[in-house]
Amino acid sequence: MNNNMLHLTLREMRENLSTPRPLAVLGLVSLVLGMSGPFQTFELLELLPRLVYWTAICTLTYLAGWLAGGYALRIITLRTENIIWHILASGCAAGLAVWPVVIIINLVTFGTDDGNDSGHWLTPSSLLIYCVMISITLSAVITLVKSGTQKQISAMPTTPKIVSRLPLNLRGNLISLSVQDHYVEVATSNGAGLVHFRLIDAIDDCDGVDGLQIHRSHWVALAGIKSVFRQNAKVLVETIRGDIFPVSRTYLPKIKELGLL
Repeated sequence: MNNNMLHLTLREMRENLSTPRPLAVLGLVSLVLGMSGPFQTFELLELLPRLVYWTAICTLTYLAGWLAGGYALRIITLRTENIIWHILASGCAAGLAVWPVVIIINLVTFGTDDGNDSGHWLTPSSLLIYCVMISITLSAVITLVKSGTQKQISAMPTTPKIVSRLPLNLRGNLISLSVQDHYVEVATSNGAGLVHFRLIDAIDDCDGVDGLQIHRSHWVALAGIKSVFRQNAKVLVETIRGDIFPVSRTYLPKIKELGLL
């Protein structure tokens, strides 16, 4: 189970980084911080080292925070739908992951500061508080933005109930359902998450979405199918997310009936 959640988090992170928007935001934030030089970095570093420093801080903390925060969010979502707990869990996990990253970058950049008398070096305990508080704040902002978007999505009659069981940041157009141990992986246009459901019950909650079961472990939305093709003796379905699922003989006639093969 934990391996599945980690795999989903890593896959979502890779998908996010494959789009230009987050990379552009990272670059812009790094440039602004590098030029302005907060936390006395303006006085301590020249322009080029300062830009390198803040680029490293933004990029590595983003990766560490996304991985730890996203993983924690998946775990807490299986236990409660309370948004406050979602924010606290993902924020604290991200802050704890970011903390050692910042310490290492600071050590490499500034070295040690004997006695901490100069005021430009945060103690590890103070830095931990900063990292956790900033991460919780960012988690709250992201959740509130997603919540506002989700209210519009929820108003649409075609939004299936199964999607509402996912974290806010994963809700989107339903693409597929797949069995993962005692859970079902729900894949949407915004990522994939696990819900503690039987596949048959999850399919019942796909109200308003045209789709079909193609295997005892897989269901796909018709709008989410990219292609259907043969490979050796097998028939496979590729979704618009790039997932490839087998079609069992039991469900093959329905594929042919719809003209997909």
